[in-house]
Amino acid sequence: AVIHRMNVALSRAVANTAARYPQLDVVFSDRLSSMHITPEMLSLDCFHPNAAGQNEISRLLWESVPLRWRFDL
Repeated sequence: AVIHRMNVALSRAVANTAARYPQLDVVFSDRLSSMHITPEMLSLDCFHPNAAGQNEISRLLWESVPLRWRFDL
């Protein structure tokens, strides 16, 4: 419930920002809120992501980018 409320607030803020700055492409993604975190993705402090966790975050966010923005690296 808390995550949903935060995502709604963030989505509204992004929509307001996009309306205020029409020359920019501003999008909201809640993709990480459903990310399945495994112990193998955490650093030694068991809170921050390690390299594997960062890779998964990057992959999920990249997949949520509108197709028109993507480019091959």
